[in-house]
Amino acid sequence: MPLRVLHLEDDPMDAELVKAALKSEGIGLDVIRVATRDSFVSAIEGGGFGMIFADYSLPCFDGLSALEIVKEKCPDVPFIFVTGKMGEETAIDTLKSGATDYVLKQRLSRLAPAVRRALSEIRERQKRRQAEAELKKYQDRLEALVKERTAELERVNAQLAAANKDLESFSYSASHDLRSPLITIEGFSRLIEEDYSDKLDEDGRRFISAIRRNAKKMGQMIEDILSFSKASAKSVHKTEINMEALAGKVIDELTDDMGKRNIKFEIRHLPRAYGDLPMIRQVVVNLLSNAVKYTLPKEKAVIEIGGVEDEDSNTYYVKDNGVGFDPHSADKLFGLFQRLHGHKQFKGTGVGLAIIKRIIEKHRGSVWAEARPDKGATFYFTLPRG
Repeated sequence: MPLRVLHLEDDPMDAELVKAALKSEGIGLDVIRVATRDSFVSAIEGGGFGMIFADYSLPCFDGLSALEIVKEKCPDVPFIFVTGKMGEETAIDTLKSGATDYVLKQRLSRLAPAVRRALSEIRERQKRRQAEAELKKYQDRLEALVKERTAELERVNAQLAAANKDLESFSYSASHDLRSPLITIEGFSRLIEEDYSDKLDEDGRRFISAIRRNAKKMGQMIEDILSFSKASAKSVHKTEINMEALAGKVIDELTDDMGKRNIKFEIRHLPRAYGDLPMIRQVVVNLLSNAVKYTLPKEKAVIEIGGVEDEDSNTYYVKDNGVGFDPHSADKLFGLFQRLHGHKQFKGTGVGLAIIKRIIEKHRGSVWAEARPDKGATFYFTLPRG
């Protein structure tokens, strides 16, 4: 199908020359020639033209005015000036005003390349619009999918938050409710041991001692459950933390309770942290306390605390030369009530590291450990910077 062209030209012979020049180059045209403003506007409003040619200067109507009408009514239709004399400055002005190209009538051999360029631009524009329409369709689909998945995720998060709240409430209530009978058991067993010891044989006294010992152990477990529940429920209020000062204070407190043990503490560079001070203090206390506990068999214990700054986070560590542990069991370390050493060898309920993990995760950090049996252990945790 030949290209439908609107040609604004007052000289019919010039219009025929234009048509012939393009036909000789294999470009067939269906040309509608108009010569006045009214006929031009009427044709434009009728639509259906794939390209517009225009003389620059007509007796009662100029090409720039025609260009303004086209820009308003059909801005995507290529507009080529095919005119007589035109200075270089005027030609540049026409292009700045929005014309697709310009060709002088005395050089009509240049018109066919200009038309082909314009047609190529039309095809590229159509492809681009088609691609944009496809992209918009996929974007709409993606947006709908994201909304659907976000709503689903919000429902799951709400259910999970409710479940966690119920679990924390249960843990807290159960721990409190267990305290009362436990206090009764411990109290009466102590009275029996103190007031009726002379009436018990050796087995009876051993049984009472076992009852009191296990009641005390269970009491400690309840306290640890409460601590874990509080760490889970507490909100994070972040401030800047001087980690070196914090480590020094914790070490001073631990040193007061170590008696005559030979322990060397080494504080390396500790980048300032950004977190909840009471929570991070709990992390440091638990890690250093663990290091003190698990270096007990060593004649000379060495405990090192330090850290390094990364681009997005700081990594802190506590290293000791204690009993270490089997690295294949490292994934169990931070679980609730998980222990890698016997109760008789080292006291504890296996909650301290679980509390550390919960606190660090609430700060959007991570925690892990490396060790070898009898070669010490190193515990790491990260905190986002700022």
